[in-house]
Amino acid sequence: AKMEAEDDLQFTEFLKRNKRNINCLVDKEKNIRLKALKEFNKDLFDESNDAVISKFWRNHLLKPLVLIYDDKVEKLRELAIEITSKLIDRFELKDEAQVIISGVVARMDKIPFPEQSEEVRIEFLELLQKMLEKNSYQFVPQLSDVTVMISKILLDLNPDMKNKASNFCVSLC
Repeated sequence: AKMEAEDDLQFTEFLKRNKRNINCLVDKEKNIRLKALKEFNKDLFDESNDAVISKFWRNHLLKPLVLIYDDKVEKLRELAIEITSKLIDRFELKDEAQVIISGVVARMDKIPFPEQSEEVRIEFLELLQKMLEKNSYQFVPQLSDVTVMISKILLDLNPDMKNKASNFCVSLC
């Protein structure tokens, strides 16, 4: 109980320090959004208390971070994917997978792709691959959307993309 109280106190302090950056993720100015993402990319991984970071990510950061997947600035999308990927490396994959999968599918399920950057499309697919390896059962609720998305990705002219999509299909099976 004492440890939980300490974690709660640390979480409250961490949330206070980072609440402004969460709000900055939806600011109109790209430089403000970029600064907030860079600070998250540092602060989240400087903090050693996994309980604090896990709770913060799942309850406060996840949805604003996934909204950045749709940002018009490529650098911001790349940074949001990088942060998500590092958090997936650090923690078990739970219900947040549904939010992440929906965000990725929204960027890659139509032709022409809403995601115009080849590099970012590859990063999205690598993120999904990492999620699949971490917890494949999280894909079951959205399997039909994911398979439709993959069928579109396989039409991509980029050979690296086709290769990664093929490998993803094999892993998914």
